[in-house]
Amino acid sequence: MKTVKIGNQNWTDHNLVLTSYNNGDSIPLAKNNTEWVNFNKKKEGCYCFFDNDDTNASKGLFYNGYAVIDSRGIAPNGFSIPTSSDFDELIEFVNSQEGGLLNLLNKVGWDEHFVGTEIYELNALPCGLVTVDMKFLSRNDRLALWTSSKVEKYLTGFALSTYVDDEEEEVSFSSYNYDIRYGFNLRLIKK
Repeated sequence: MKTVKIGNQNWTDHNLVLTSYNNGDSIPLAKNNTEWVNFNKKKEGCYCFFDNDDTNASKGLFYNGYAVIDSRGIAPNGFSIPTSSDFDELIEFVNSQEGGLLNLLNKVGWDEHFVGTEIYELNALPCGLVTVDMKFLSRNDRLALWTSSKVEKYLTGFALSTYVDDEEEEVSFSSYNYDIRYGFNLRLIKK
């Protein structure tokens, strides 16, 4: 896997597209909302494509939180799913540089108000997220990424988002504790 150095960290330069755990077991594909809901009811890991369209796979797969915390592991040898602290370190470093969060965004793909610099070659494109009942949201303004940090029944996720209204244009990278039944992309960090 190709990585890019940002501060003292090495991040993968694309969203994860693996369909099996480290032991070789397949991660099931949820092809529709009924399957997504059923995998979550069984507390079983799964993945899907945005809009259930496999041509969207190039931007990364959407994993439910159960796939992220599965003991079989999803991060290949030498890599790990970042913790909340890893993301905090990334954000602190990027915000300390001229250009701030715009340095993470691609030059194209986001709202026309936000032209990224691609200075870190992270390939951060808006990919959206998948809700607990498999609604596909925010495809053009959000990159939602899981962490390995679990808080009770929630998993912490970070969302790189853009926002525009009549008075404000904003790029943010913030964390929330999300229901583990959501579907987010994954980026990995080199150990």
